[in-house]
Amino acid sequence: MGVARAQTTHDARDYERSFKDLYDHLGEVYPCFQLKKIDWKKVGNELLPKAKDVQTDDDFGRLCLELVAKLRDSHAQLLEGTAKFPPIDFPQWDPGFACVIDDRERPVVYYVDKGSPAENAGVKIGMAVVSVNGKSAEAAMKAWENNATKWSGYSSDRALRYDAAKMFIRQMQRGAKVRLVTEDSDVRQSGFEIPATLGVRYLPRLPVPIHGIDDSGSVEPKHLNQDVGYIYVRRINDNLIDGLDRAVRLLGSCKGIIIDVRGNSGGGFDADRSFRNFDLDDKDEPDRPRFKGKIALLLDERTISAGEGWASWFIAKKRAKTFGSTTSGASSRKEEYTLTNGLYKVIVPVKAYTGFLDRPIERRGLEPDMPVRVNAKDLAQGKDTVLETAKKWLMSDESAK
Repeated sequence: MGVARAQTTHDARDYERSFKDLYDHLGEVYPCFQLKKIDWKKVGNELLPKAKDVQTDDDFGRLCLELVAKLRDSHAQLLEGTAKFPPIDFPQWDPGFACVIDDRERPVVYYVDKGSPAENAGVKIGMAVVSVNGKSAEAAMKAWENNATKWSGYSSDRALRYDAAKMFIRQMQRGAKVRLVTEDSDVRQSGFEIPATLGVRYLPRLPVPIHGIDDSGSVEPKHLNQDVGYIYVRRINDNLIDGLDRAVRLLGSCKGIIIDVRGNSGGGFDADRSFRNFDLDDKDEPDRPRFKGKIALLLDERTISAGEGWASWFIAKKRAKTFGSTTSGASSRKEEYTLTNGLYKVIVPVKAYTGFLDRPIERRGLEPDMPVRVNAKDLAQGKDTVLETAKKWLMSDESAK
């Protein structure tokens, strides 16, 4: 942003032809137009004429971004080809905190960066954001969503709202003042004016940190107490099976286990071997550890892609009771398409994925048996409402039924 870039210009007809080819290709291969009620002809009427006015690679790339975003699919994305990724104006500076949506549908602070302007000003975990720069929190979130969906596709509104809660306070300029009004659990309001000095960074996926658990790890196990074990499955990767074996060996004596796939960013898994630790009927690989007790599975809107596919096994097999919020609803087989002028590539979903269910996961996601969100007062006290609800169920007589 703000840096001059060398521009490669092409014949305008080359831009126009390549853009039309991309539009036609997406129209031929994308599987979810009907599911999402997308009028692709209307999209073409809106965007195809704009290709006639494109003069630079960056302008062409931005127009391609807009087209791909119209698929409303979290997996559809533009990649660099012979041209660099086009710069876009998007807010990326904040005062040092992030929010989640609580059980009253409000953005509530769940994370404050150490030493940040927000921490120094007195922003606390558990505070609900009432307004930002004179706009209601809901209006500020909606403005962020409108900007985001111009450039990026989201498979569901809930996944979009999840990201909005984390990023709607971000500003275009570093150091810009952010005027906040917050409300604590006792309904007391506070006002802040804080500079936005922190850039884009990793934000924790868990609403409350768990001692001994790496928020950005892969498979992280621990005992919550003598009867309840916990496995954080943050990523679905090549370490999954070894990580689950290790976790079940550690937690095998527990009455119940909480498997937490909140924030799971997906990957890939072996459909034959990745559930063997929990499948009561599977007799293969007898040396691998088995867990025969009760399982609670935690879900949220950031559980996505292979994370949803993996979690769907527990639902299809009725092997776990699920807690939390409906998942992202973004699961598909994808292919790469190179634009005919070679400037960019596009990752495009070509088949809706069902996981272990009898219907697509795309858009709908996985719905929890027990919908539950974090509570602001619990957050302020360092309690994870969703986790505590699942733990209470595992330790109750009801879980034995």
